[in-house]
Amino acid sequence: MDILQLDYFLTIVEQFDAAVDQVLDILGPGFEESGIPESFVKQVVWDNYFDVQKSVDDILGMGHFLSIRG
Repeated sequence: MDILQLDYFLTIVEQFDAAVDQVLDILGPGFEESGIPESFVKQVVWDNYFDVQKSVDDILGMGHFLSIRG
């Protein structure tokens, strides 16, 4: 892997991490009490190509976080 490929890879990882952080921030502190693993959130973010709003909508739509909606 050359330097340009490494820079691109790091950018992707940074974007992914930022998207996961944003989703967790939106879900709020109730997420920690929900018992849903962070790995689940990461998978949803990955599956949604880092789309924060779509990821939040999907997670909330699954009904796992009804207690933190309001």
